Amino acid sequence: MLWALTQLYTFPDSAVVAVYQAALRTLQYQNTAEEPTPGARTIAITVFDGEHTSDAQTVGVGVTVVNDRTPSLTLNDGSTTFATDFEEEGDAIMVVGNLDLTDADSGGLLIDSATVTVSNGQDGSQEQLTATAGVDIGVTYDEDTYTLHLTGPATVQQFKEALATVEYINTANEPSGADVKAIGNDGPAQRTILFVVNDGEFNSADATTDVSMVTVCGNTGACALARLGHGAGCNTRKRARTTCVHLGRSTTAVAKRSHS
Repeated sequence: MLWALTQLYTFPDSAVVAVYQAALRTLQYQNTAEEPTPGARTIAITVFDGEHTSDAQTVGVGVTVVNDRTPSLTLNDGSTTFATDFEEEGDAIMVVGNLDLTDADSGGLLIDSATVTVSNGQDGSQEQLTATAGVDIGVTYDEDTYTLHLTGPATVQQFKEALATVEYINTANEPSGADVKAIGNDGPAQRTILFVVNDGEFNSADATTDVSMVTVCGNTGACALARLGHGAGCNTRKRARTTCVHLGRSTTAVAKRSHS
């Protein structure tokens, strides 16, 4: 009889030692798990002659995993999209919700890097992304490309925690990109923020946050002129300032009307 792991092999009683020796030389190990647990395996081999069992001889097998799965990033409750508002002259805002990051590769393979990019940035150094660096994660921002770089390598959990801290701010007095209309409400400026995670081999699918700019004005008298219907109206808030869109155009339209 021959034991290999938990498999029992038997041969005819008349089999000679050479037959067992030939069989032992064909032993192979295989693991068909999609994501095997990495680490050492020990295979113990004994031979029994009907009366006595040989001492166990061991073979060590090291199991390593292959990076063949794509990381998965979601920005809010399993969705790859998120939307939020940024108020002109306001504080930085979070650009993710209930973020999650996973990588189906087993064995705790590390994430290499992540990028977060304002794909349609327009206000130069006044428009920025920030994140909190971790023990194994460095954070840098390239204002020329509006790209935040998070560099590892670090664990999936470490990158998840770092990405959950990403914030956006625009310190421009009037954020660029509003959909300006001669009459009626101007459309707010929009920004799209793109997230990509790389595990050293594969990029995650794109995840995006859409940011709508809420324009703010503090001149309530001028905002009152805008309510006449020339341009966007202003919605007075409980705060000292009111919100409006492209106030300058609204005021100009009213002035022209007064000369008619």
